[in-house]
Amino acid sequence: MTIAVVMPYFKEDVEELMIAHRSVSQQIRAARHIIVADGHPNPAISAWACEHIILPSAHRDAGNFARGIGALHAFQTGAEYVCFLDADNWLENNHVSSLYEHIVNSGADIGVSRRILRRLDRSVLDPFDWESDGAQFADTGTVMLSRSALDIAALWATMPVQLSGAGDRVIWAAISQRGFRVVRTEQATTNYKTKWAVHYTGRGEAPPPGTVDLSYVRSAHEYWRTLPEADRSRLLLGRPHASVPDTAGQPQTRIRSDDGDVRASRADPPGKLRTVSDQLHVAIDARVPLGSTGGVAEVIHGLITHLHHLSADDFRFSLIVDTPERYDLRAILPEHCGLLPVNVADLPVRTRDAKLIGTPVTKRVFKFEEDTKAVRVNFRDATGFLRAAGVAVVHSLAQSALDSDLPLLYHPHDLQHLHLPQFFSDGEIEQREILYQYFCQSAKIVPVASRWIAEDLQRQYRLPPEKLPIIPLAPPAADRTPPTAAEMRAICDRLRVQPSGFLLYPAAGWEHKNHIGLLEAAAILRSQGIEPPLMVFTGAFKSFSLQVLERAAALNVTDCIRWAGYITQRDLVLLYHLARGVVVPTKFEAGSCPIWEAFNIGCPVASSNVTSLPSLTNGGALLFDPNNSGEIASAIFRLWSEAPLREQLAARGREVVAPHTGESMVRRFGVLYRRAAGRLLSRADEALLAAGPIV
Repeated sequence: MTIAVVMPYFKEDVEELMIAHRSVSQQIRAARHIIVADGHPNPAISAWACEHIILPSAHRDAGNFARGIGALHAFQTGAEYVCFLDADNWLENNHVSSLYEHIVNSGADIGVSRRILRRLDRSVLDPFDWESDGAQFADTGTVMLSRSALDIAALWATMPVQLSGAGDRVIWAAISQRGFRVVRTEQATTNYKTKWAVHYTGRGEAPPPGTVDLSYVRSAHEYWRTLPEADRSRLLLGRPHASVPDTAGQPQTRIRSDDGDVRASRADPPGKLRTVSDQLHVAIDARVPLGSTGGVAEVIHGLITHLHHLSADDFRFSLIVDTPERYDLRAILPEHCGLLPVNVADLPVRTRDAKLIGTPVTKRVFKFEEDTKAVRVNFRDATGFLRAAGVAVVHSLAQSALDSDLPLLYHPHDLQHLHLPQFFSDGEIEQREILYQYFCQSAKIVPVASRWIAEDLQRQYRLPPEKLPIIPLAPPAADRTPPTAAEMRAICDRLRVQPSGFLLYPAAGWEHKNHIGLLEAAAILRSQGIEPPLMVFTGAFKSFSLQVLERAAALNVTDCIRWAGYITQRDLVLLYHLARGVVVPTKFEAGSCPIWEAFNIGCPVASSNVTSLPSLTNGGALLFDPNNSGEIASAIFRLWSEAPLREQLAARGREVVAPHTGESMVRRFGVLYRRAAGRLLSRADEALLAAGPIV
């Protein structure tokens, strides 16, 4: 068994190349170093203990072709695993060993480390970069391919030159779309010397000479938008796709070592009899991984952590997953719950008839004037798969559900794309409208988190009110273990914050989350001679996040933010305890787990006054107009400076959240499962639905 590290180079200084080479030669687990000259060979390298491949001409593609050729050479000459290294970067000595051990122990196809951001002078800029997290994105230098992922090496060698500025992101999208199993070491073992100005401004520093803006990246994104769908599919899936995609948006994944269909629950205690047919088998679609889409993944985890409140005598649960290697779920499974892996690509395709209700946005995008429009859509049919597993009811909290003939509970969550269409392309609106309208019409029950959302669905999609039970979604069961002093110090040191020295905004970097509103408010405060508070942003880093960082630099408020990226639930609990307050400037929201989490812990909240948030907060938050930067600035200042106000908000927040428990949520879902399955409801069941909290 051999491991190779492939390093393309162009015209880098030989001293820089030697630093990179030395880091490979000093690995704890030995690795071949394959160095590929992209048209400009340095003769000194031929004397090093490496394999020196010389390409006759430069490809001017950020090393993509050279990287791919080196990796294919490595696999062809016997390597089982291949890592990558940019010529101006270097590795910690446990990089290869930690990736190798994680792949072997997990059976994954690909391993990913974290990276240390280094300044141009090689000093540490960020010891644990949040952007390259191995979930939303992974820098090439953090990746190890096993032989089972060899086609990713071929993609490097065949990628169009025009995509060079986004090569890493194309590769990561292909890894995700092709369904490879990925394991993350969560160790920062790649040293990345960054030339990107946003990495400095996003961490409160002025970019040094020699840094560049994102023009190179933007040009690649612009080229991607011009590519025909078949070419995009060839790059991401490895094959051309039909002109009409699988509209359900299901990931085309494949399952390798299926370690058990639905996991059997533990044996009953002696003397306890249970008739399996009395159990209602419910499948919950849990294919959305933590950190991928923000709130949806969190509410799925929230539901799972509360399933233990439903008796194993009455229910059996299966979590539909696209890989059995879902360690985030295995850690929280109750006894009567198991994993049900599905290979969506193996499911048969069937054509379904759907009717689109003609909202103004729908009519514009689909180009029709009538009241409704009939469409035909191809979906993967999961009926046979689910029936073979004995499933009776399906519950999808993700908008991209599995289609089947079984009774379905479906959550569209909200219709943001109809209220804020400027945040979506026409293609995104088209996909959402087909998905949402089809599944809202075909589902037995469409649970919603608030009265506001229920009324919106009645108005926009003409759904009957009896189909729209209102069940606020509880966040994951909080870790009630009191924070230790060591935990507090560790996270403060990592994020460079002080206790009660910051405001917190937990939200993925979507445009509607309105991070920019907070930046503009900070700039207003500073213009008034008031030093704005430090604001910590957590949540997945999205493409729009780069615009947030650029806007911060333009407003000269980069020193006011820390973007921690996606963090663990425990770390988030610590930040709620440490923050002076939580601020939520969102422009649209079905509900807000961060607000309820803050209420539970006693952290005071300032929130926007849109959609359901005024009724959800019910006097427990300081409200403001998210489209008025002056109002946001005033709310931030009051939350930061008025201790009596914070005490009042914290006390009221605890009162508001008290009825909204995970147990009340999941017991009401239990009643809906029985209703969807056609079982008779008791008076107690009906009373439980009627008595639930309405917001």
